[in-house]
Amino acid sequence: MDVSTLESQIDTIHRLIEARLGIKGATLDSQARKIGRRLPRKTRKQIALLLDAKARATHPKLAPQINWPEVTFAAKQIISKLETFDLGTDRRRQRGHRLLAIAANVTMALVLVGAIFAIAN
Repeated sequence: MDVSTLESQIDTIHRLIEARLGIKGATLDSQARKIGRRLPRKTRKQIALLLDAKARATHPKLAPQINWPEVTFAAKQIISKLETFDLGTDRRRQRGHRLLAIAANVTMALVLVGAIFAIAN
């Protein structure tokens, strides 16, 4: 892998984050700061690895320190994760969990109120 390939993969990831997550930013670095917990920790660390490799690639003494196989693997993992990621499905699942939690709380409250009335009579 060379710097131009790294740049193209970073650009692809930048576009995928904007399309899949709806996070806009001028660069991948600005998007990475806005992602928060929308992506798994491992994926966020891989994005940080790519950004670090991009910064090192421009420096003549630091460029040899880049572990290119690891960077290539991280880029492929991020791209595959983002291509399968669907924010709409995730939001529907979260909404379902919230509704289930509310229903469980209401049911528990009704059971407790019924038990209190049964004890009082």
